[in-house]
Amino acid sequence: MPLRFKSLTLKRFRSVISSELSFGNPTFLIGRNGAGKSNIVDALSFLADAVTNPLEVAFDKRGGIESVRNRGSGPGYPPNLGFRVEFDGSYAIPKEDQRPVIGDFAFEIRAKGSGGFEVVRERCFLSSPNGPDQFYDRKLGHPIDSTLPFLREESWQSIAQGYLLLPWMGGIHGFREVNSLLAGIRAYSIDPSQLRRPQDPEVGYMLRSDGSNAGSVLKNLERTDPPAVSQICDLLAQITPKTSGIKTVKHGKQLTLEFQQKWGENKKLKFEAYSASDGTLRALGILIALMQKPPATLLVIEEPESSLHPGALDALLQVIQSRAEHLQVLITTHSSDLLDAKWLKPENLRLVMWDGGSEIKPVSARAVKMLRSHLATAGELMRADALEEPLPLPLPLPQLQVHPEFNLFPDHK
Repeated sequence: MPLRFKSLTLKRFRSVISSELSFGNPTFLIGRNGAGKSNIVDALSFLADAVTNPLEVAFDKRGGIESVRNRGSGPGYPPNLGFRVEFDGSYAIPKEDQRPVIGDFAFEIRAKGSGGFEVVRERCFLSSPNGPDQFYDRKLGHPIDSTLPFLREESWQSIAQGYLLLPWMGGIHGFREVNSLLAGIRAYSIDPSQLRRPQDPEVGYMLRSDGSNAGSVLKNLERTDPPAVSQICDLLAQITPKTSGIKTVKHGKQLTLEFQQKWGENKKLKFEAYSASDGTLRALGILIALMQKPPATLLVIEEPESSLHPGALDALLQVIQSRAEHLQVLITTHSSDLLDAKWLKPENLRLVMWDGGSEIKPVSARAVKMLRSHLATAGELMRADALEEPLPLPLPLPQLQVHPEFNLFPDHK
């Protein structure tokens, strides 16, 4: 099994002061508007940007570090922002079939004047029963500590503090796979208007976050993996009845999408994307994201229920459940209809709540009991406001909210 995410710890990123997300598969992030779901999604996108570009690029895409860093007050909290990812799985290594591994990667960044910043600490640790532990630990103002002798040489001490060290480790087994795990995160908020308009052709291996190159990605699949296109058509027919086909067509130098629908026994209707409904286009974008090659390591889909008929949600959930056997999937939602699937378990559900900052919590103990006993679906519990822990009575007086501080760099034993 390739490396997979176990948990993500965030400190002072946007609305999150300090919180931890543990992953099921698929994982559903449930929360009201404004609770902070999109900020958690952006944190995952930031991780992918940070290991494929200089950190400055990742911050500039978001308006600079001061637009990203949470500056709320709290006792004992340093003003730095930080990330920690735990993972497990295995990777190929010469003369071995697969090397099982568990580990973590973490970094902490301090803001400086005039929008500057520096990496205060960065650490990656890998442990395997089939080989020695591997790690590096880079602290500001100290030599790099590592099991890799070359990292302790003087030439490596001068890496600029605006860069992470992990992307430089692409030739080292284990660290390379960790970098690929983070770089493979893809987050999607499909915009039907982007699929509706003609698109300029491109290489088309990875779908953009809004779906604006869907034609090129589908064209690439038509060329390299025709069965995947047939599967997309079959799945789209389950979500949008009577759809019998989808393909790309050229208008001059641009691509557009053409749909086919069956009417009666022998009639077929063809129409292009500009005539398709928002629900059909959003469903198609999600299906392409799920089926694209190479697949994402973690596929994040924001509010897939938007503009979809409730009757189509069950079919979409079946597709998501099936694809979760091949990749990790995370869904954000505030739709009770989406959560009515009977196969959803407590380990698939996480609540995002606002309590002086965005916090990620498991569902309540009573919700766990009802889900495990099949007395109610997650959607029914959401409608009854029973996913969250009930407030204590009598209600406490308002007071300063103190969020637990998670350690980004725990000792390894």
